Amino acid sequence: MRKTLLMLFFVLTFILLNKNIYCIEINPGEKDPVAQYNIGMMYYNGEGMDADYREAYKWLKKSALQGNANAQYEIGGFHASGTGNIRQSDEEAVKWYQKAAAQGQSNAQFYLAEMYENGTGIKKNEKEAFKWYQKAAQNANVDAQYRMGELYYNGVLVEKNLEEAAKWYKKASEQKDKRAQYRLGMMYKNGEFLEQDIEAARELFKESADAGYDKSQIAVGNYYYDNNNYKSAFNWYNRAAKQGNSDAEYYLGLMCYYGDLGYKNYPAALEYFRRASVSDKKEAVYMLGVVYYEGLNIPQNYPLAMEYFKDSAEKYNDKEAQYMLGIMYYNGEGVVQNMDEAKKWLELSAAQGYSEAIEKLKSLSNDELKDILPDKNDSSVKISNDIALSTCNVSVNGIIPSTDSVNNIADITKAGNTK
Repeated sequence: MRKTLLMLFFVLTFILLNKNIYCIEINPGEKDPVAQYNIGMMYYNGEGMDADYREAYKWLKKSALQGNANAQYEIGGFHASGTGNIRQSDEEAVKWYQKAAAQGQSNAQFYLAEMYENGTGIKKNEKEAFKWYQKAAQNANVDAQYRMGELYYNGVLVEKNLEEAAKWYKKASEQKDKRAQYRLGMMYKNGEFLEQDIEAARELFKESADAGYDKSQIAVGNYYYDNNNYKSAFNWYNRAAKQGNSDAEYYLGLMCYYGDLGYKNYPAALEYFRRASVSDKKEAVYMLGVVYYEGLNIPQNYPLAMEYFKDSAEKYNDKEAQYMLGIMYYNGEGVVQNMDEAKKWLELSAAQGYSEAIEKLKSLSNDELKDILPDKNDSSVKISNDIALSTCNVSVNGIIPSTDSVNNIADITKAGNTK
């Protein structure tokens, strides 16, 4: 009797755990689009069975052909991505998204809008793109609501309208979209259309940052930095840096360089600047040159400093880097002294209004240049790198880094379009 009850218990438990499969498979040939959709999604997600994308596609296709909008959306997704070795076809994806979108499926409406905007699988049509973004947003699709905010904020596909941008960012924020929370926070912080409200901005940044959004983590870090809580600022920058955010890596480098935590750590600053420079953070490239030029607690390396300054000057047209190149050519630091090159780089920097370069150029007279430079036709003359010129002695603190590059550490970099 006890064995019988125990067996019955196990059988009932097995049936209850697998009731979805039993319910669905009683009549597998029945043409119920909802059941077919459910079977397809169970195969797709591996619920109660091993995940099998081809079986998922088979059942979803049966449902889609009977007009199930959710299945049509999923079939569109299969063809858009080529998941499960299903034939990748943007045109086929558009076809199924159109069918689902026409029935009000908001995800399909959003992706159809993207395809119209980018001209993927269908002729580019900005009017149609905006129409479908709007329909999806009105159907409470959070991605579409955020996108509508971006469109109105940046004046893309539609005339710029900050009131509309704020409206859609608010709707997406209410659905806890961390990107929208950041954007809305920026509008409150800067008083863009909305009345400036630093506390509302801070709350939005914090909620978004807690959800892992790197730009909001930087914004929270900036808040703490502005309030002289450098330890908390460092921690928030570090969280963003762990996600590969180059702005955060650069800020960490500055904090280590200036000793905001109570001591200066030049090797750590060098490493943070190097990481940021990999992501083309132009300010970090310049600061790498500064660190190697100064050689504080790391080996001084003029040739490497010259390389970073030149990269920053040529690639980013950085006026401070141009100035430093002029100084290094003037002093013959890590390079053969060359007054023509010195003057060229100083003039480029001065043309951008850099005061240090303007003052240095004023101090260079034609007579001074003639006295220093050898005859260009005399190839036997080589100016020593070690030549000492009292007129060239410039305080390191006086030339690098300038207030242009470091006073704005707490400035929040405004986000571009993100998904």
